[in-house]
Amino acid sequence: MEDRKTAGGRPCGGLSVPALLCVALSVNANSSLGATELSRQVPDEPAVPKLRQERPLVSSTAPNTSRQILRTEHELLAADFTGLVAAATGTSPPKEGSPEESLQMAALRYAQGDFGGAVEAANGVLERVGSGHVAAAAATVAGFALLQRSSLSSSLLSESLERLERALSLTEEAFPLASYGRALALWTMDQPVAAILEAESILAIAPAGDLQNRARRLLCTIKRTTPPEELVLEDGSKVGGEVWDYALTSEQRERLKKEPDALKPPEKLFCPPPLYTVEARKEKVKGTVTLQSVIDRYGCPTSIKVLEGLPSGLTESAVETLRAWVFRPCTYDGVPVPVYYNLGINFRLEAGSPEGEGSEH
Repeated sequence: MEDRKTAGGRPCGGLSVPALLCVALSVNANSSLGATELSRQVPDEPAVPKLRQERPLVSSTAPNTSRQILRTEHELLAADFTGLVAAATGTSPPKEGSPEESLQMAALRYAQGDFGGAVEAANGVLERVGSGHVAAAAATVAGFALLQRSSLSSSLLSESLERLERALSLTEEAFPLASYGRALALWTMDQPVAAILEAESILAIAPAGDLQNRARRLLCTIKRTTPPEELVLEDGSKVGGEVWDYALTSEQRERLKKEPDALKPPEKLFCPPPLYTVEARKEKVKGTVTLQSVIDRYGCPTSIKVLEGLPSGLTESAVETLRAWVFRPCTYDGVPVPVYYNLGINFRLEAGSPEGEGSEH
């Protein structure tokens, strides 16, 4: 199996998808497919085989809830808060008993898993400082710490959202970390549409890097785990629009024939490895599952179609694997566009490996 890192805040190593796997509006020189033709080929509903409960996966590495994401990202968030506090307080040691010292204590207690202590220290800062970066940082730490404790009480969840919204109001500058917390809180409160819109806003304001990647994963996770009929705006339209609303125009496709470098293929960001089912291990099934999907403008795999499968639940495992992946989307002149994406997922039983391995090629 490839030596690659999986979801949990760490990327897959920045592996690029080979261009031959992507067919995006005549990107492939051997393809004459246009935007209209492609849209007709994308099924309305993903051709995904139904998972059978009697074939459980060995384990799951893709977080499916906001609290799972908080747990897997604990160390990353602690590092986020360290940087946030440093930016708010400066490099000089804070004075004893100052709001800046209390803010540092709040971040330290969060890192130690003392979420109640983090809330207490951060609230102490907010009682003394009413605006500016120190107050915004304190409100953000308090919001995340309350979100960590929200399983204890629904009132803590509402308080978490209030703190994060307060953080966003305390400074005129973009505050993507607080927006990320707000998206998590909204999702926890069963407001997936609002959470997706908040996560989408982070993609626009956060610098390219780790936080933007995590916001992209959050957005794709919400889309993956929420029934499509619940992802509808008040006017009846789908959140984010239809996939092919963002396809290239005929003029842009003509330009690609002369300037193919204008289109950049997608890159893997989070890619949990495929897993053997218990039944497949017992029956020593091995081989390759070949899949086709559409990577939408957010970087989420959609419309998955099985081109070649395997028995004993390995086809289902491969489909669930790809559904959990997140990509940096394909772009045309820096603007995200949808593409077809084909891959084969290998399943093999290595000598001395009781569980078997899965990889993609």
